[in-house]
Amino acid sequence: MMKKTMNLPAIVLVLIFNLPLLSFSQVNFTPLSWTEVQTIIDEKQDKPVLLYFFFSGCGVCKKIEVETFQDSTIASFVLKNYKAYKINGIVNGKSLVNDFYNIHIYPTLIILDTNNQIVHKVSGYIEKYELLQLLKIDHNSLTKSYTWYKNMFESGITNKDFLRDYCSIAINTFELDSVLFNRYIESLDSTDLITYDVLRFIYMYSIFNNKCLIRYNSKAYNSIFEQSELYFKYFDSIQVISRQAFILNNCLLSLAKINDSINFFNSLPKISTYSNREYEIYNEENENPIIIFELPDFYSKSLEIFFFDHNRNSTKYTKSIEEYNKLIINNEKLLRNNAWYYSSYFSDSTKLMQAEDWIKQAIFLNESSHNYYISAYIKFKLLDMVSAHSDVLYAIQLAKENNEDYAEITELLEKIEFEMKRNDK
Repeated sequence: MMKKTMNLPAIVLVLIFNLPLLSFSQVNFTPLSWTEVQTIIDEKQDKPVLLYFFFSGCGVCKKIEVETFQDSTIASFVLKNYKAYKINGIVNGKSLVNDFYNIHIYPTLIILDTNNQIVHKVSGYIEKYELLQLLKIDHNSLTKSYTWYKNMFESGITNKDFLRDYCSIAINTFELDSVLFNRYIESLDSTDLITYDVLRFIYMYSIFNNKCLIRYNSKAYNSIFEQSELYFKYFDSIQVISRQAFILNNCLLSLAKINDSINFFNSLPKISTYSNREYEIYNEENENPIIIFELPDFYSKSLEIFFFDHNRNSTKYTKSIEEYNKLIINNEKLLRNNAWYYSSYFSDSTKLMQAEDWIKQAIFLNESSHNYYISAYIKFKLLDMVSAHSDVLYAIQLAKENNEDYAEITELLEKIEFEMKRNDK
């Protein structure tokens, strides 16, 4: 019903199973319980294993299942070359697999070699061409190569030529992370940092596998912001700005999470330069979008609210919310999106009541099916089933009048009516 843009990194795991012999039109997943998965991964395999972790109600999971897993080439390749399984990672609101596989984003794909060692882990959405490329890699040979570099790195080998080669292997195996990325860039001198190869490396891989690898105030961070003219010279200016926006946002969120108030508030004004815009970050090799996100109006105030909330400063949080509400009182889109975000990510009554206030004002500005759907969902989470039922019925009525799809609204209606019947017993 509502599309979520990536303001915060998003999250999902993925397991995939053997296809029936006659089905090549899509990857058909065989569900396993967590106990069954543990049994399988304890056994030596004659094929690599593809795991698909998901949870019910995950929008990105549905997207990848429709747009990626229904590709016939992928389906037949998985059938021939992999053992594939799927697992519901969240049951009754409780994560079952986070600790074992360190999963924090859904969907997530994990590939195990024949010795059940993790060789690839991809969190979030993946395009079908990217998945096919990953599936075709000889995982056992790559594992040996990557493992050798990893062992050498952990033994203390950190010269810049070795680190660059290690980065190349890590990129090919989808294992490049923030530690390795920044260790390589930090090993370079000022002359290295203005060469085309290094600029291209930072430009291409500072955002990798849907994650920002640049750390605040690192050499890579200072390069992409202080050497903008060089990036504009070699690369598409819109793409450079999109990367800067994504990196700055992620660094500010990281500073907020560690309560670094000095650096956070010193850098916060910079985000206003990038606000009130939608961005698409493309893969330069094939021009396919890898990340689409939006930084809305008054985004610096949103980050300020996040800082105070995360660091439990209730007085300043309340004051910032009051100031923010005055700014967005006539902005129906922001009111709606904020209400949807709070209702999706929070369960405590204080946050949900704030979401309810936002959606009430959004409805005052525009009585749309979207707004009434969100209102119904918030009231459902607040356990106000009577009001939720009234709003969801009106949302369906409005959707019908405007020839809009209301399948997701109907799903919510069924949940509400199920709870109402259960409460009547």
